[in-house]
Amino acid sequence: MIGVIKEKCEGCGRILNFEDGAVKIVCVCGSTTEIKSFCQKKEYEEKKEIEKDLKVLEMSGQLWNEFIKLEIEHESETKEMEFFIHGVQGILATRIARKQNPKIFPIRG
Repeated sequence: MIGVIKEKCEGCGRILNFEDGAVKIVCVCGSTTEIKSFCQKKEYEEKKEIEKDLKVLEMSGQLWNEFIKLEIEHESETKEMEFFIHGVQGILATRIARKQNPKIFPIRG
């Protein structure tokens, strides 16, 4: 989970927890409340995007774990697979770094 954004219910004043990409929520009192801060919405959306990248990054590790279970057919295939998976992981890590700190890792081109 990427975290929780808290807002007061506009109807009854209860503290509401916004999770899993929600920007609008209906309270038990029946009032509809939405995240008010644009910055909070933007930060929440960016974290959701980072989670997507992290999921793919994790899948690259799963690919390796499944690959090494296979019978070796050629002497260089394990080293080559390791090299290319590391390349994919580097790309994904860079995507995450850009989203977390675009001033240090700007998108160019």
